Amino acid sequence: MTYADGDVYEGEFQNNQNSGKGVYKYANGDVYTGEYLADVFHGEGNYKYADGSEYTGQYKNGYMSGHGKYIYAQGDVYDGEWESDMKHGAGTLVGKDGSKYEGDWRQNVKTGHGTMTHYNGEVYEGEWENDRRNGKGNQTLPNGEVYEGEFKDDKRHGKGKCQQADGDYYEGLYANNKKHGKGLCTITSQGKEGLRRVQRNEEWNNGELIEDSIQYKEKKKCHIM
Repeated sequence: MTYADGDVYEGEFQNNQNSGKGVYKYANGDVYTGEYLADVFHGEGNYKYADGSEYTGQYKNGYMSGHGKYIYAQGDVYDGEWESDMKHGAGTLVGKDGSKYEGDWRQNVKTGHGTMTHYNGEVYEGEWENDRRNGKGNQTLPNGEVYEGEFKDDKRHGKGKCQQADGDYYEGLYANNKKHGKGLCTITSQGKEGLRRVQRNEEWNNGELIEDSIQYKEKKKCHIM
């Protein structure tokens, strides 16, 4: 069947409606191949867009709903759950730059629990809200630094512990990605008897150290893991 606007449908009909399997070719170059129910996409289908994007998966009442894989024209690929044409549920998005998010989605945004691996090797695993790191999580940087604690709007904010690759670490308060408030810093110090673990009370203001005092110094040799 050819429509007045140039669209073409080839497939099964029921009660004068597209129902069953069919192929719909749009005048703009889009092509849908799959199942219909009462003139709408319903069931398994494949939709190829004129811009090069492609969706293969489940439809419900005309919308991408259920499990499906969407290949974006720019190279990103999403494989997971959908609801009403939006990423919703568990799914994995792999970027053309090699980045990868695997976790929960709600109405097209990262919300819930998930793991983000960036192209440079940085990894975040934890809680998300509105496409941002919000709540508790673990962040590992390419230089070996590991932060475990609270985040707000993609920034370290609240209580957290940051450990460097050499084993030194700071445990305390953060605000807007900077040390802010009281914390405890544990470092290694070279003494006559070898390496010593030194703990120091610190107070920070917007990333600047304003007060510190040695709290404890171990008297024997130690190895910082």
